[in-house]
Amino acid sequence: TKGIHHYENFLKSGEKSASYTRFGSIVDSFVKASGYYDFFIINADGIVVHSQAMEADYKTNLVTGPYKDSGLARAYQKATKGQTTFIDFSPYAPSNDEPAAFLAAPIISNGQQIGVVALQVSMEKIQAVMGDRTGLGETGEAYLVGSDKLMRSDSFLNPKDYSVQASFKNNNNEEVCSPFFSNRALCSGCL
Repeated sequence: TKGIHHYENFLKSGEKSASYTRFGSIVDSFVKASGYYDFFIINADGIVVHSQAMEADYKTNLVTGPYKDSGLARAYQKATKGQTTFIDFSPYAPSNDEPAAFLAAPIISNGQQIGVVALQVSMEKIQAVMGDRTGLGETGEAYLVGSDKLMRSDSFLNPKDYSVQASFKNNNNEEVCSPFFSNRALCSGCL
């Protein structure tokens, strides 16, 4: 909880204190070890006071700014209500409109909420897990599909047409389930 104040002070002064550098090193190690795409600290006013990736969302206000309708802003809003939350994949402008999902939780100090910590889920990590072909033979595959019937992992058999990027780019719900996937039961229980 002390870290948020160091990040806010850095935004105001532009000076990196020893504590700011120490917290930054801890966060950097965590992001590298866990494989998340980005790590955010958002203050109680909705300002992104820290972003490990430092994309266009850094220093913006998630309540009134250009990303107020983004997945990160939705995660922030839920976390400000005391909820640890997951926001499913949707195009995220600061990350070149690539699909992004977010985890967020409130930051509590002395019983009071002082901000939100959020993580942007890495597609590479999901692809690595789903890319394991053990036991699938030459024609078997496993893939993830969201409740919106859009891909959450790439198809091994046809990654050009059935990938996360192609799915969100086309945003054609029926396209994911047919004609490539002939078993409609696979799509009736989308995640």
